[in-house]
Amino acid sequence: MTATLSIASLDEALTFARALTGQIIGVLSYQDDQVTGVDLSALTLSAAEDAVDLVNRLGHDALSAAIQSGQPAVTFAVSELDLPIKLTDAHIAVGTNYREHAEESAVVGSPFLFPKLVTPTASRAVIPAGAGLLDFEAELCLVPLRPLGLNDPASGGLILGNDVTDRAVLMRGVNLKDPQSGRGFTDGKSAPGYLPVGDLFVVPRV
Repeated sequence: MTATLSIASLDEALTFARALTGQIIGVLSYQDDQVTGVDLSALTLSAAEDAVDLVNRLGHDALSAAIQSGQPAVTFAVSELDLPIKLTDAHIAVGTNYREHAEESAVVGSPFLFPKLVTPTASRAVIPAGAGLLDFEAELCLVPLRPLGLNDPASGGLILGNDVTDRAVLMRGVNLKDPQSGRGFTDGKSAPGYLPVGDLFVVPRV
């Protein structure tokens, strides 16, 4: 089965991918397991820069113009794509982040936060089986473009993440009297390979 995705118009959002060869791509289409767009690597100041750096330094309008500039398009098979941006191995995760999840988990109260400490991998990376039951949840993840304070509104770019959990490890560590303490969640969700992320990084216009 091949994948075809709808890409937001440049007026709505910027969409980026990154090739294994390091090129940053302003994405125009994702069709039949191929990404086509404009190579934006000439805009970087160093090989260390990624799409987050470009958005912060150049802004939406300049990058939109570069993608629409008429430069020859480049095409990569999705198997030739790397993580779309640089990511660390420390992430803030949210437990019971929607009503139905809380109800099926029998957790009363508001969502709670806990660390997920794992190095992200590309979307097609192998996930180690482990010894217990593995669950997975497709999550829409927020990547701040700059540091956020405690009272700042959530803003930034979006990336898909596959939140993999060893449910047996989590249940051995969870505090059943107070699941919102977050105990056990980090252990069950932080094994190597437990955070594959999507091919695309999308920054809505604000």
